[in-house]
Amino acid sequence: MPNWCANRLMFNGIQNSDVLKTWIAGGGLSLHRRARKEGIQLFLAGSAGILRPLTEQHYAPYPQLVSSGAAADNRPSVQAYSDWLAMFMAGAVLNVETCLKLHQCWLDSHIAHARWDTLSEPEQSVIRQLYQQKSCDWGDSFRPAPVDEWWDSLCDVGSAVPAADPMDFRDVLPTRLDIEVNAFNGGLLTG
Repeated sequence: MPNWCANRLMFNGIQNSDVLKTWIAGGGLSLHRRARKEGIQLFLAGSAGILRPLTEQHYAPYPQLVSSGAAADNRPSVQAYSDWLAMFMAGAVLNVETCLKLHQCWLDSHIAHARWDTLSEPEQSVIRQLYQQKSCDWGDSFRPAPVDEWWDSLCDVGSAVPAADPMDFRDVLPTRLDIEVNAFNGGLLTG
C-alpha cells in the first residue's frame, strides 16, 4: 500500500480574498523573480570584472565574484554594485522592500547597457563558462537559450516585472538572494 500524505495550507483572517485568489492563480507581479534575474546578471558582471566594488572584498563561498579588486573610481554605478554586493553577501531576504532596493541597484549599475556584443572576449568567456554550469537553473529550461541571447534578455528584464507562477510560495516565505543565484542544483557558492 502506498504511503499517501496530504498537505494542507490554511489561511485565517484574510481581509482581501482577491489577493489570495490572484496568488493562487498566478499572474500577479513577481518582484522576487525580477530580483533573481537581475541578481544573476550582477553576479556574472562581478565575476567577469565588468563591475567592481568600491573597496577590496573577500567572499569565501565564491572568491571569483570579487577577484578583480576594487574599482578605480567612485561612480554611481560602482556604489550601486557595492550596495548590491553587500546585500548579496549578507544573504538579503527577497521581500518587497529588498526587491525594490535590489532593482534600484541594478538600474543604477547600468549593467543593462552591457549587451553581449559590447563585452570583451575575457568577460564573455567567464560568463559563458558560468552559464554552461548553471544554464538549466538560470535559464528556467532544460533547453537553455544560447548564452548571448540569454545575456541580452537579462539586460531587458528591468523593463517589466515578470508574472508570478501560480501559488508561488516565495511570495509567502521569501528566499534569500544568494540562494536564488546559487539556484536549485547549487554547486556554485561552495567556497
